Amino acid sequence: MRITTRNIELLFLLSLWTLGDISPSLADEKIDEEPIMALDYGSEWIKVAVWNGRDADVVLNENSKRKSLAALAIPKKRGVDELRLFGEAATARPQFAIQYVRELLGKSYSKENKFGPHYFPENVKLDPSRGACKVVQGGGEEYSPEVLNAMLLTYVKGRVQEHTGRAVGKCVIAVPSYFSEIQRRSLLASADIAGLEVTLLLTEGLALAFKYGIERMNLLSLPAPRNVLFLDVGATKTTVTIARFVGKNSSPPSTSPSASPSNAMVEILSSASDANFGGSSFTAGLVSLLVKRVDKTKKLDERAMKRLQGEANKAKEILSANKEVVVTVEDLVGDFDLRVTITRQELEEECRDTLVALPILIDKAIRAAGLNLQQLHGIEVVGGAWRPPMVLKEIERILSVVPGRRMNPDESIATGAALVAFYRGKQQAKIQLLDILHKDVYVWAGQDLLQLIPSSWKVPVIDKESESLLTPEGGSDIVLQTPARGDLTVYLTDDAFTSNPFATFLITRVAGGSAGAGEAGGGMVELHFHISASGLLSMSRATLLPLGVTRTEKEPGAPPPFLDFGAIKEMPWAREREKNNLPLPPLMMSSGGPVELVVSHAIGGRGFRMLSAAEISLAKETIKELERREEKLRKKSEVLNTLEAKMYMCREKLSSEIAASALSVAEMALVLEHVDEIESWMEEKSSNATYDQVVRRLQDLEIVISPLLAAIKDKERLLEARSDAKSMLERSKSQLESLLASRPWLKQGDVDAARSLLLRLQTWLEAAERGEATGWEEGEELTVELGKKMKVLEKDVSPFDLREKKTDRQTKKPSEGDAAPDESEPSPSEGIFKRFLNKLQK
Repeated sequence: MRITTRNIELLFLLSLWTLGDISPSLADEKIDEEPIMALDYGSEWIKVAVWNGRDADVVLNENSKRKSLAALAIPKKRGVDELRLFGEAATARPQFAIQYVRELLGKSYSKENKFGPHYFPENVKLDPSRGACKVVQGGGEEYSPEVLNAMLLTYVKGRVQEHTGRAVGKCVIAVPSYFSEIQRRSLLASADIAGLEVTLLLTEGLALAFKYGIERMNLLSLPAPRNVLFLDVGATKTTVTIARFVGKNSSPPSTSPSASPSNAMVEILSSASDANFGGSSFTAGLVSLLVKRVDKTKKLDERAMKRLQGEANKAKEILSANKEVVVTVEDLVGDFDLRVTITRQELEEECRDTLVALPILIDKAIRAAGLNLQQLHGIEVVGGAWRPPMVLKEIERILSVVPGRRMNPDESIATGAALVAFYRGKQQAKIQLLDILHKDVYVWAGQDLLQLIPSSWKVPVIDKESESLLTPEGGSDIVLQTPARGDLTVYLTDDAFTSNPFATFLITRVAGGSAGAGEAGGGMVELHFHISASGLLSMSRATLLPLGVTRTEKEPGAPPPFLDFGAIKEMPWAREREKNNLPLPPLMMSSGGPVELVVSHAIGGRGFRMLSAAEISLAKETIKELERREEKLRKKSEVLNTLEAKMYMCREKLSSEIAASALSVAEMALVLEHVDEIESWMEEKSSNATYDQVVRRLQDLEIVISPLLAAIKDKERLLEARSDAKSMLERSKSQLESLLASRPWLKQGDVDAARSLLLRLQTWLEAAERGEATGWEEGEELTVELGKKMKVLEKDVSPFDLREKKTDRQTKKPSEGDAAPDESEPSPSEGIFKRFLNKLQK
């Protein structure tokens, strides 16, 4: 069967119906829920899709393109605010354009950091209050990365609302698997500032796998699990993801104990990413080649480098299909024009060293999944940067097979996220969707390492059947224990050093209790961690288990997976106590039950602080103030355009011959003087003027020119009326003479009325030509009346014609069902004919 979008749509709906999720009439149902937009929020490009009730619909931008450049500009002209620009429009103002703002999220400031792929010329400075970076715009304003990303999200939100015609408040965002906890929470803060509720942060590999499973895998009849490798070569990063697909009736593998045997399942086994290899690597190579061709005496400034980067992106796409490209940049530096030819071979030689990342990533992902090449049942490449022939050849060399290219390389992540958003909202989902943590997390109690949560830890995203393991929103719970030793500080790190925490939890006794957590006679502190479906870690609660009755098994109803009590002996702090001949505290609890402790937490670390609630509120007000200011700028721009159009129209009118005959020289000079004065004001002061000042200028102009324009309009109408009257007189005179000669039966009253109108119109026309008729209304009215009267005379039918029509009507045979004509009743035309004959006889 030929694969088309409609076929894929039908297969998807059929699969959901057969799995018991939706009725077969879903495709015809009206979707009343609030639309949820799905974002592939890349560092260079943004793609957005929304579920339209039938399939995932890609939202077009204002240029009717299916992806938008992740760029914005907050320009100023002579120190005056202008409208913000987004997407490709922002790059038209390179001195204000900001790109790769996603790369700034969750990162502390460092002079050595590049804050982006290969080139980030924006003025990035330290925010001493947070340890984060901030961007200084051309006008001197400073913006946090969260606010800049919120502006981009607000722009995308507006495009979706225009596309759907409905308000949008919820979204699903696909992010790279390597995104850290702080980066994810920073992105959530940006969405909050933009007025968006993020229902799920979805890893890009999971979005790809779910879309592939729905559209390419028959999960209903899949006989055995299948493993597929996805290679996503994006604009600024490359990610390898290995997913396992399990059919509804096939047995799940032993490595997936959480999978239900009666459910289909899409499971992520492993992933590996390189944030420094992608399409931007080839862009940087081209920029390097172009810079080498520039005259050494020319100094390339920020604007010139941005222009080279834009041309390099275009040349990169051309070289994917052609062996050479001619790059032309006019006025690159001053009046210097750059025109060079770059060959594909030159680019490949420049970027050859960057390809070493590919085999490393693929090998790492396969090893982490516990597989080998022979156990892969499919390989798919996506992303916009796999198209260079050298990349495709390297992939084929590593995998010894031609990879599949059946998925849309640019839109699959966005549409896959839209599918997940739709399916996750179903109340009885029968497809399990399992992600992994993607990063090692170390849990420290003070200086003691409690547990390593491996990157392969399963994080359910869709699993509504399991009640003990999962919360209704997905995710999983982890319960750890540590001896009670006073107030406890717990750190979360992504490396084996307590000096670099990304989250800190302070655990104290409940209010009114004693100072130390362990003053109730010793015992254990039970720490309850939750990993959300978005991959975010949090401590839901902490409980003190005092010494008392020995507990030999885990507490009933405690959220699994509960650590095996025997595993505590293997923990570093336990081995240290054993080395010093100190007994391990027993796992015990009193008959009075556990004591809930107070948990205070802070997300951040390494000199970086997240935005506070007050700062987020202030950022929201900043965005709203910008929107209010831009609304005033739009209104002001509309009034300025109206003012400019009226001045142009006024000059055109005054330069015509009609104006010269309608106005005096003094009147024309007065108007032109006023127009010149307003034009001078617009050139010098309109940029600093307020909306009200521009409106007053427009009103002043209308007061001056309205009477004079009305006089010109009257003169134009008078000339039109004269022309129409003259034409009507000539035509009506000849027509009346012809009718009188051919139609002797014309009514004398109608003929006299027509002659009277002809005489009156002739009189008015002669007066108008002498300049004595100042109004055009009388001439126009007489012209219309004369035209109507001539039509009446023209329609006056001969009595002979009426007699002939009556004879035809009498001789015509009535059709079946028609009523027979009444012969006794004389027709009106017969009486007219008799009166006409009598008149002729007299």
